[in-house]
Amino acid sequence: MQNITFSAQNDLIAQARELARAQGTTLNEEFRIWLNSFVQQQGQDEQQARVRRIIDQITAPTAEQSKLAAHKAYTPAHTRPPVRDALNEREQRMLKRLEK
Repeated sequence: MQNITFSAQNDLIAQARELARAQGTTLNEEFRIWLNSFVQQQGQDEQQARVRRIIDQITAPTAEQSKLAAHKAYTPAHTRPPVRDALNEREQRMLKRLEK
């Protein structure tokens, strides 16, 4: 284990020591816990950034999609054309053919 030195205001160090003592630990132990969580958080942030980049690449608009206006890219269900009925009719015709 390596010793390091930090600079901080005396009153903050005293308050931190009191808080650590009240929690049944030491300022040194609290620092080790903080340092460990700081390093882990950095790793999680990097992983989340990698996942976000992958999602952005997968969901990036194609040349065709980029021509669409942004407000039309996501339309509410009640304003979409009724294509489901046509699909249902086609599905019913296909099922009837399979039954024969």
